[in-house]
Amino acid sequence: MGLALALQYLHAKPSDLSIEPESITINVPSGETFTLPTIRYLSENLGRSVPTIFNIPWFGGKHWETMYDWPAHLQPLQHMSMNVVADISLTQRKILANNVSVDTAAATIIEALSVVADIKQIDFSLPKQLAPDDSKTRSEIVERFLKNVKLAEVDMSPQKDDPGGWAVVRAIQSMQNFDRERIRLEQQLVDQRSTLNRTVRGKAVLIGWTATGHQDAVPTSLHAQCPGVVAHGAIFNAIISRHFWTVAPRWITIAFTIALGWVTAVIAWKFSPLGAFCITSVFGLSYVVLNGLYFFDHLNLLVGLAAPQVAMGGVWAGCSLARIVIETQERARVTKRFRSYVDPTLVNYVMEREDDLRLAGETRELTVCFSDMAGFTALSEKLGEDIVPILNEYLSRMVPIIRGQGGYVNKFLGDGIMYFFGAPYPTEHHAEQAIETAILMQQAVIQFNNDYLAPRGLPSVKVRIGINTGNMVVGDAGAHDAADYTVLGDTVNFASRLESGNKQLGTLILMSARTAELAGDRFLLRPIGALQVVGKTEGVMTYSLTGYVADADAKDRRLVDLTKTMVDRFRAKDFPAATEAADAMDAEFGESTLAGLYRNLCKFYTDNPPADPFDGKIVFTEK
Repeated sequence: MGLALALQYLHAKPSDLSIEPESITINVPSGETFTLPTIRYLSENLGRSVPTIFNIPWFGGKHWETMYDWPAHLQPLQHMSMNVVADISLTQRKILANNVSVDTAAATIIEALSVVADIKQIDFSLPKQLAPDDSKTRSEIVERFLKNVKLAEVDMSPQKDDPGGWAVVRAIQSMQNFDRERIRLEQQLVDQRSTLNRTVRGKAVLIGWTATGHQDAVPTSLHAQCPGVVAHGAIFNAIISRHFWTVAPRWITIAFTIALGWVTAVIAWKFSPLGAFCITSVFGLSYVVLNGLYFFDHLNLLVGLAAPQVAMGGVWAGCSLARIVIETQERARVTKRFRSYVDPTLVNYVMEREDDLRLAGETRELTVCFSDMAGFTALSEKLGEDIVPILNEYLSRMVPIIRGQGGYVNKFLGDGIMYFFGAPYPTEHHAEQAIETAILMQQAVIQFNNDYLAPRGLPSVKVRIGINTGNMVVGDAGAHDAADYTVLGDTVNFASRLESGNKQLGTLILMSARTAELAGDRFLLRPIGALQVVGKTEGVMTYSLTGYVADADAKDRRLVDLTKTMVDRFRAKDFPAATEAADAMDAEFGESTLAGLYRNLCKFYTDNPPADPFDGKIVFTEK
């Protein structure tokens, strides 16, 4: 319909059209030729592709009434209500009704005044063929009548019960008002026709329904519902104004899709997911601006918008996901590898605090331990390089025990292990954890001897452990790029001396008084004595672990009592009593290094009485 109306407007005929699969060319009689771009549409009714569908170039805002108010699109222009035509028709009907009223009034007056002599002298007869719309002739007759009839003789105030008299009065009033009403209506008709003429002159007019809810309404790219007649008008307007939308070749959209996809891939690979998202969004927005302002608004070219945007979003999401997966796998690989060098506790602690590149040193009360394999030197001399699998097996059994009790394995010292409790994750029971770990390690070394060394014909080994609790500095130590999370201080050194002191005292687990104090009443401890290690000037009371109180028998308690008596008597300078307790211990439990040490010390101080005050410390001259 829009095309047909345009042909009429351009004084062209359907035969002036040249229809091709992708376009329609109009050959205007004036000699102008222009082409309407069309698109193919799959018709469900026809079951085939129809190549004569037109891309309607919509414009304006969301209200179709204001689409022709360019550029503001605020006022309803180029749309007119049918009331302007109906009003003209209504005015014409009023003029006819006014003429009929004159005809009726004239007949009434003639009949009523037939008895008046002067009426016969007036030419008041109406032509039989007077046209219904001939207001001019009626105006002349009315003028002549009103001029010659003696209205004074007419009773203008008849009685109420005189209907005939009142009919004459109304007829006379109608004739008196005729000209005034005729002039008003005729001028109104002229004005209405003039307004309509000015509005539609030189324009094509489409008439259709615009009522809300009417069936002739369609959705458009700008409007939820638009009258069908407005759509035909938009098509006609596009043809007359030569304003068309042309669909760009598919390769242009494909090229943009591939190019922006590759750009997004590079961005996603070079930057973090968030940074890549921001940069990709800028590229996507730039393409929207280029597509909308240049291709569409300036060139009237329809280039695909969704495909490049979807490609960018899909590539960004895919690359970001792939990068996250790859980085996660690599991080897991590195973490797994890292865990073999560094205690997992520290790894987890650092992972939870990625922003803390360094763990600043701080002073805290912790429990630090040193363990050493007794008999390792002999094994090493015997086996040579074959000692490595044995050492690995030993450590693989000890390390899980330490970590299982919450300990942090700091470093391996050949066959020895340095570990501590209470850091990096703080705990109040670090001393108890250290003692329980020592017990489990002693049990594990027995199992190690039975099921690993003995079947290979190798001698048994023991594990000596030194435990000390006190304030120490914990944190990163070393260069900025080569730091080690460890503990430092005199407390740490003393724990190392306690481990080596086991050999001289004949004990396996030696701990400081502070560790024994925090151990509580769960463990059965033997007092060993005040030790003065190398580098120290004062003695520190130490204890050896016997086992759990709940598992101790009378023999264990007897050993503790004899040891306590020996140590207490020695510190009280009662050397004979201390010697007696040492002899009793050897008699009941067999000769021991500790009893022999105290026996020798008692003999020495008996021969060389010590000066007061005597603190009863045992001085170690070797590390």
